[in-house]
Amino acid sequence: MRNDDHSTPVVQGETLIYLSDGQDSRLTVGTPAWYAWLGTTTRFAFRSPFGTFTARKECAGNKHGDWYWRAYRKRGGKLYRAYLGQSAALTSLHLNAIAAKLSAQYEMSLKDSVRLGSVYSAKR
Repeated sequence: MRNDDHSTPVVQGETLIYLSDGQDSRLTVGTPAWYAWLGTTTRFAFRSPFGTFTARKECAGNKHGDWYWRAYRKRGGKLYRAYLGQSAALTSLHLNAIAAKLSAQYEMSLKDSVRLGSVYSAKR
């Protein structure tokens, strides 16, 4: 995942790194400060050995529901996404699990592409 926009907050491991008054600030995921910060922002990047994604806060489609978070990862020209849940669900364990899920979706699509390519070649 590229992060050319240095103003995008990034979670690496258990630590959120973000700009506050022009200075790098850090806080630990899962702490009360983390959940308070989630209430003030609409996006952040996530990086771990399990994978990467961009998280965005969205409103329910009917505009009457609560706000929730969704994870997005673009690989090979295809956009993969997963529901993260409301802010209270955003623990380190959950973020890592979603990163792994998005990575697995990408890996499965690669296998499907190879398999479809083999079927197409066999029919020729």
